[in-house]
Amino acid sequence: MQINDATHNSDFQRHNHIKFIPEIHENAELLLGSAIRVIGTLQAFEPGKSQAVIIHHKTPLLVDVSLLGPFSYRLKTLLEFFGQLEIDRTMDQKQIILRARIARNMDGLDIGLFEKAVKIKRRLLK
Repeated sequence: MQINDATHNSDFQRHNHIKFIPEIHENAELLLGSAIRVIGTLQAFEPGKSQAVIIHHKTPLLVDVSLLGPFSYRLKTLLEFFGQLEIDRTMDQKQIILRARIARNMDGLDIGLFEKAVKIKRRLLK
């Protein structure tokens, strides 16, 4: 089976957006419904609501972890989530939420180097 590289690469990029939390808040309307990857430090977790809060550059993001099964990560753990960005309308006000499908521990990652690599990758893919 032959894979069209242009189509394959564009599908991969569309479904594999690495976004930093401040970028998500700056471009929330454009990113709604998008499948994204995001990294942040686990700041809080509410088991009854299956919701976690991660933070990156002092900016928080609410994460729905109900699709992940048992959530056993410790606070202050660096995590990467793969999921879909949505608006949570269950609150009194609209709130951005990531509906996570995958989570993985990223402790030990040099976050500064990771950010530099993402920025270089973005420049090269333009």
